[in-house]
Amino acid sequence: MRHVALIVLLAFRAAQPAEWGQSVNGLRISLAVEADEVVVAFQNTAKNREMILPLGQILGGRGSPGLVQLHIVSPDGTRRRLRYTGGPGVMTGQILPYVVPMMAGSLYTVRTPLRYWRLGSDLKSIEEELARGAALQAGIEAGESLLWKFAQCYPVKIFWSGHAVSNIVRAPVKAP
Repeated sequence: MRHVALIVLLAFRAAQPAEWGQSVNGLRISLAVEADEVVVAFQNTAKNREMILPLGQILGGRGSPGLVQLHIVSPDGTRRRLRYTGGPGVMTGQILPYVVPMMAGSLYTVRTPLRYWRLGSDLKSIEEELARGAALQAGIEAGESLLWKFAQCYPVKIFWSGHAVSNIVRAPVKAP
């Protein structure tokens, strides 16, 4: 039984992101790139305060974290927003808010394939930029207007709002 507890503890510690951005209104973000996946972790840092984290919308039963942003940061400091091109596509169904209830201290992680993040209007792959030393940074921005948008579905007003960013990460680049 002790071995099982130790394995669970080690697995939990290994899943913890190494670095975090600054906490904003009780939320902090961490970014990692693992096995060709972008891993964005959110943590409720507020003591004794639950929150609902708005991430985007759910269409036809699948969630799209549209409020989560990913930027590529060039070595000279230039920041450009990436576009997420993957996911479920367009389907019929009811649109609902994609929200995550977060207890104090809790974590929530969103994983997306790195190859689905593209640059510019021509949706250029970011691998060349990463090979030239560019880095990645995640962020989330949710205005207080979201409270009114979600009021019909969720009558409580504990939605997180603000603009928070993660640590900056250099993604490993595969050799051609």
